[in-house]
Amino acid sequence: MVATGSQSSVQRNADLNTYSKVGTGTCAQAGIRIPACSFLMDLFAGAVILSVPLMAVSLGASPLVLGNLGAVQRLAYMVTGLLAGRLSDRLGAKGLVITSTISLTLIFFLMSLSYEIYHLFLLVPLMGVGAGMFWAPLQAWMGEQRAGVSMARAVGNFNIAWSIGNLAGSLVAGALFSIGRSLPFIFASAGAVVIFAIAAGLPARGVESSTRKEYGSIEPIKTALADPASIVTGAVSTDITAGSGSFQQNYGRQESERRQAIVGSALRLLGWASTFVVYFAVGVSTNLFPKIAAQEGTSPLMVGVLLAAISISRTVTFFFMGRREGWQYQFAPLTTAFLIGAFGSGLVALFSGSAIYMLGFLLIGIAHGVAYTASLFYSLDGTEKAGSKTGIHEAMVSSGFMAGAFVGGIIAEELGLKAPFVASMSLMVAIGVVAWVKGWRLQNPPGEAHRL
Repeated sequence: MVATGSQSSVQRNADLNTYSKVGTGTCAQAGIRIPACSFLMDLFAGAVILSVPLMAVSLGASPLVLGNLGAVQRLAYMVTGLLAGRLSDRLGAKGLVITSTISLTLIFFLMSLSYEIYHLFLLVPLMGVGAGMFWAPLQAWMGEQRAGVSMARAVGNFNIAWSIGNLAGSLVAGALFSIGRSLPFIFASAGAVVIFAIAAGLPARGVESSTRKEYGSIEPIKTALADPASIVTGAVSTDITAGSGSFQQNYGRQESERRQAIVGSALRLLGWASTFVVYFAVGVSTNLFPKIAAQEGTSPLMVGVLLAAISISRTVTFFFMGRREGWQYQFAPLTTAFLIGAFGSGLVALFSGSAIYMLGFLLIGIAHGVAYTASLFYSLDGTEKAGSKTGIHEAMVSSGFMAGAFVGGIIAEELGLKAPFVASMSLMVAIGVVAWVKGWRLQNPPGEAHRL
């Protein structure tokens, strides 16, 4: 029995040595390559997403057709993301990411050859499937390959990369489409080959996935409680003391980890709900604000600048959250961010003028950055089946945006163009209050929490 414990300790030391070697080598490269993949995919796919409606308009598409094109792409993306996340847990992320890049290379190229609306209706859902196979597995892969880097820093770098790529993709699309309507699609097709080459050079599994379950396991504690004699005989002594300190210290650590897991689970659910709400606001802003601006005589250039404020403040928020400690496993950041976002939505709803709109969208972007970071962080940190959880995270992105565009359109028709921003404000206040209440209950003793 003692030999078994010693063998476990030797194996653990071997795992640590492997972790150290890989962390300074291949996985260190992954810390650069995976954010690079996220930047490039949003650069190339972002160019396509803007170019599809431009091409459809050039082919005579009506507003209804434009809306349907966007809806089928988002729906295909949402469903595929959920399935791909689960598959990445079973099969690994690398194969799905590579399959995605190969399929998108072909799909983007076929789009460049389209000359009928129905061609786009055939290809746009396939693009959603290809993108759905990419993002959730890539996010889970990022969590595995982050050796030596905190989860917050890894998530921050990843988010900054895709956010900048998304902004750049919109600019590139307009420039290329003005030269020739096929160019953005050819550009994206060639770019998908580059992403394939980068992803192919990465290891299939990272050290985080193989070693995380070896440390902080509660099984030795359970064994000791069930059979106290095992401590004397040495059956579990090395496993219990393999970390540091006495049995009591390890038990205290496990209790602390258990409480953190409960808080993390609550924050994960709140993060997903927050992502839905913030993308509802983004969907409202992206789809309905141009109509408001046109009625007020705002130039198309200024509309682009104002909406870009969301992306800019979102990216800055990603940067600061990736490099600051203290917000993890706290409810206050979500509460504060959504009160800020609600104030921003209220400014757009109740006032007019470019300066007011700029401030409102900057504040919405802060809420966007906090919610997205929290949702992805809690989907990855300290959890098993990260692919399934990132699949849900991405589903909230797509469904929130669709709901903002669809429900926001109905509200605008019935109550006025600015009414959807009131709806966004109300949802943000609601999620902020829920975060505060949940945090209060978990951070107070049960005897006090029941009074709320």
